[in-house]
Amino acid sequence: CVVGNEALLSNCRGGEYLDTTFSGRREELFEIGPQSKNTLLINGVGISIGSELDSTSISNKNGQNAVRLIATSAMGISRGGADAAKFCGRLIVMLKSGAYLILDSFELHQLGRMEARFHSYFDVTCTKDNASISGKSNRLRMQFASTVDAMLVESQSTPTTPTIPVANVMRWCAEGLHKSVCFATLITAGAGKHNMNLQQDAKGIRVTVDMKGKRETVRCSNRLKLQ
Repeated sequence: CVVGNEALLSNCRGGEYLDTTFSGRREELFEIGPQSKNTLLINGVGISIGSELDSTSISNKNGQNAVRLIATSAMGISRGGADAAKFCGRLIVMLKSGAYLILDSFELHQLGRMEARFHSYFDVTCTKDNASISGKSNRLRMQFASTVDAMLVESQSTPTTPTIPVANVMRWCAEGLHKSVCFATLITAGAGKHNMNLQQDAKGIRVTVDMKGKRETVRCSNRLKLQ
């Protein structure tokens, strides 16, 4: 995510080439695996080795452009050979205001832990449900919501090459174990904080965002199809 000329959100950078980079254990390197990416994790792991997205689609409803990414099969196999997820997807919506809203939806067969992870090489300040990222000339605000109790946890990356800069990690995590969770992340340029409300029921997901005196609503199905 770029504000001005600064990439305030970015995946972790790679280091030098090593023997492991060209071996069967390359996926265990921190910089290559999903733990170092701006992505989703289920029970501590992300997209499995050699997988690909089930589908990617673009839509426009009510003047809102969106990209829908479905990665259910890409989350791999869990205990007993069962699929790790019944459904796992991400919907990225560009609001009319220019802000970005990210909706992450998880449905599991068993109780599990869900997480959305983000990285930045700039200074990060976190509270319970929002983060402020300060670049050299620009700022970014991230606000989080969840359909279950969740917490924003700060961490740092662990690059294999010790001279590579360490990235700050923002982990939006469900506090407990659940079968179904929806996360909402609002990303806006600048330092201003805005109001966001996330609701989910059998009919679908509804998010309202209040910015600069204006309200915008995003509606989608529980499988993240924009309505």
